[in-house]
Amino acid sequence: MAEERPRLAALDDQLDELEASRATLARELAGADLPAEDFWANVARVKAQFNPANVEISIRKLIFLASNNA
Repeated sequence: MAEERPRLAALDDQLDELEASRATLARELAGADLPAEDFWANVARVKAQFNPANVEISIRKLIFLASNNA
């Protein structure tokens, strides 16, 4: 408009889409500063729930089920 040219509807639509994409990316970037879930804390939690005494029993059950086509 500054050069007295007519507005192009297709260009306006494309600019609107780019502005929406920019806003989405800005929100994602703002959320990137949040601390990520601690993977090793999850591993430690699962290990704490693990009972080594039941490993042999669990393996035997799996072998039994597999051999009987369960």
